[in-house]
Amino acid sequence: MRSKFRGHFSESQESIDELWQTATFVFDANVLLNLYRYSDKTRTEFVRIIKGIQDRVWIPEQCAFEFFGNRLSVISEQERAYKSTGEELAKIEERFSRSNRHPFLSEASHNELSSVLKKISKELEKSRKRQETRFNNDDIKDMLADVFEGRVGDAFDSDTLKDIFLDGETRYAESIPPGYKDKDKVKNPETASDKRRVFGDLILWKQTIDHAKNAQTDVILVTDDSKDDWWQKQSGRTISPRPELIEEFCSETEKSVMIYSPDRFVQHAGIQLGSRVSEATVDEVKAEHTDQDRNKRASISSWRIPSAAAELLKQGDPTRNQLTKLRKLKEINSLYEKTLDLKNQIKSVDEKIEFVELLDIGSDDDKQKAAALMQEKNELKLSLAECEYKLSTLLSSPLD
Repeated sequence: MRSKFRGHFSESQESIDELWQTATFVFDANVLLNLYRYSDKTRTEFVRIIKGIQDRVWIPEQCAFEFFGNRLSVISEQERAYKSTGEELAKIEERFSRSNRHPFLSEASHNELSSVLKKISKELEKSRKRQETRFNNDDIKDMLADVFEGRVGDAFDSDTLKDIFLDGETRYAESIPPGYKDKDKVKNPETASDKRRVFGDLILWKQTIDHAKNAQTDVILVTDDSKDDWWQKQSGRTISPRPELIEEFCSETEKSVMIYSPDRFVQHAGIQLGSRVSEATVDEVKAEHTDQDRNKRASISSWRIPSAAAELLKQGDPTRNQLTKLRKLKEINSLYEKTLDLKNQIKSVDEKIEFVELLDIGSDDDKQKAAALMQEKNELKLSLAECEYKLSTLLSSPLD
């Protein structure tokens, strides 16, 4: 049964241990592009793992094709994220620095906040400039070029690509992994470049299979893709790689394959390879993998500092407590805005009540309107009291 349905069974621990010591490690483009998104510390640890297995790493030509096609946009994305975050911090500082700043915020707390914001803003601007320099002087690109020198697969010729495009159309129509979730990536793809975007995962997969056959090697594939055309999922949980992928690879190559997400790869590297991997690095790599909406990291209003600035969050960094304080001040800011809104609503209701009283018309409808307005005012006052109590509680405790 195991031999016929291999994709539905996990490898034995003995086989896993052997694969980690002998298999070829293959990476997809986003795993490499994430190096621009990671903090310096996480990037250093991730690269150290790759360099430790440098004699067994390999990437398909499709991976390199996608890496170079997306590198500049990822750098630009990170630069914008730093800039946007800095602008949001400036807005928060401006609000707290006004003469009519929060009534519950002491001068000492205000000074502490100002110091925190300035330090974080300085760090973000430093990181933004470092990203900017990578447009023309890219240390990450140069490092990867050294690591993968002589370890990049050959491109498929045009006839082979045409065959894959035709095969891909059939596979995608029948939801055969991988890649069918990308079928709408380009509307009406006509050029070879467009089709490579649509069938990129399938090309990478075919190139990996070819390499395993030609080199007679088992493969550990690390992919940042979290879609259903790579992973078997149930009730929101990722169970395993798609069984069809394991079965196809083993059938085509008569070799073994294991597929890891970047965070699982980093975790297992610490165990299997003896690599030094901090818990903070694992957490950051996992956060980057699970956060597929890159735009969310471009605004501090979502309280996701860009992952490329995550050195500010690392355990042991002096700025970790400062960001904790900043999150608390964000909550204070939100409550304060709510109190102002409630006060404005109460003022508006008071004006309506005053107008009804000036009319001095004693009809039942007017009495009902007045009673409804008074009830609305009382409810607003209760909400205001609740907000002010929460503000008072927050500000009476230490910021950290």
